[in-house]
Amino acid sequence: MALNRLFQLLALRETGEGIYNTAVATSAGAGLLVTDPVLTIAPESFDRTILQGSLTPVQPISGAIPATMTFRIECAGDTAVTPLWYPLVEACGFKLFDPIQIMTIGAVTAGPFVHGELATQATSGATGIVMMDTYDGNLELVLGSVTGSPDATNIWSGAAASATASAVGSAGGAAFEPADFLEFTMTLDSASVVSSPAIAGTIWENVASGCVLSNNEDIPDPTTGTFTFRILNGTPPATGTFTSISPVAGDNFIYTTPAPILSVLPTVSLGMVQDGRLITLRSARGNVTFSGELGQPMFMDFEMSGVFQAVVDGLAFDVTSTSRVPPVLTAATTGIGSDDTDYDTFTEEFNPCISTMALNFGNTVSPRRCMNDASGIANFAITSRAPTLTFDPELVAEAVFPWVGDFTGSIAFRFQHYWGALTDNGFALWAPGCQTVTESIGDRDGIATSEITANLSGKLAGGGDGVRREVVFIHKP
Repeated sequence: MALNRLFQLLALRETGEGIYNTAVATSAGAGLLVTDPVLTIAPESFDRTILQGSLTPVQPISGAIPATMTFRIECAGDTAVTPLWYPLVEACGFKLFDPIQIMTIGAVTAGPFVHGELATQATSGATGIVMMDTYDGNLELVLGSVTGSPDATNIWSGAAASATASAVGSAGGAAFEPADFLEFTMTLDSASVVSSPAIAGTIWENVASGCVLSNNEDIPDPTTGTFTFRILNGTPPATGTFTSISPVAGDNFIYTTPAPILSVLPTVSLGMVQDGRLITLRSARGNVTFSGELGQPMFMDFEMSGVFQAVVDGLAFDVTSTSRVPPVLTAATTGIGSDDTDYDTFTEEFNPCISTMALNFGNTVSPRRCMNDASGIANFAITSRAPTLTFDPELVAEAVFPWVGDFTGSIAFRFQHYWGALTDNGFALWAPGCQTVTESIGDRDGIATSEITANLSGKLAGGGDGVRREVVFIHKP
């Protein structure tokens, strides 16, 4: 007799797109604290309508074998280690910035610091990518990909904004922002020969594999170091040589060890121990919804799609999971702002009383069907996203916050939600462009509420590529 309470979820990042990670079927893949896991295997069946002297149906043929796995995980950090749920969030369409640093700052002049832009500190020369719009009154500047050694006294400057630093936070935690395409990290050999430099956006080809990619940053000559590349076609081999095609032809770069790593939009291998039986999936991606109610933890609700890999007999693994208790949604700060002059700084933001919220990343996940693959599906790909936000602020007068006026005037609001205060156990969700699509009146124990549903969008201004992404998730160090 199998017991539901003895089920166990397994998950590990895959080294390359669709490359099954065999370690997922060991204790290395265990340790996640999950609730409500559901695994559904749904072989695609071909019905054979054979003409014969009988109405008895002929046995159908099983084709590709996709599978889905849904589960929820408490939003909690881990002491001195990377939480096991990071790769799952990445596989739901997020780019990971790990670690981040939070700089304590004073007043922001000519703000805000804009998500995605490069901030530079005077004197120290330290730099970092701004992880969320930072307005006057916000005393924290969250930076990813920090270079140099920031100090606690000199001014941080963006394209327009500036602020004086007063403290330097330790590196840790992570930030997650929406990603649009696959990126590989590759360490190049000094034998590579490139122009001075090979500019970002150069197109490269590995003839043997047919892989085509483009470098995200300039590559100097002589070439040493680690660089990131956007994948345009195929997968880079474990070792090899790429030759430039455009705009300069004939350059080349060589790499041997380590092998290229799929650093953005990875696939994951999944497993579920069902008290005596272990079923594994490969090549999975999916969708995540952040949902929470007052007095409860924030949950990450995952809906993952993958390819059936194997089934074997096995019992749950003996592992040590995080001892961190997730922060509950009390003493949590919700801030609503807009570009309206009444709400354009952090201190002027409207702080509504809410009891429930959900931010659904809204991914569309589709199978990459391929006859070359033994299972008929190479992997699952995220083909679009349409994030939505729902929450229930108490009903207020338009003069307090103009829900209806902004709604009917196509004016977007920005949303910030912070919860948890302990080291490695604090979090934030930030969305710069929320457009209300419905507002209805609700009832919370006799108190009238505005039931808000909003679509999330980016802003076509600022940011490293000219776009401020539609949502950022922060795990604070």
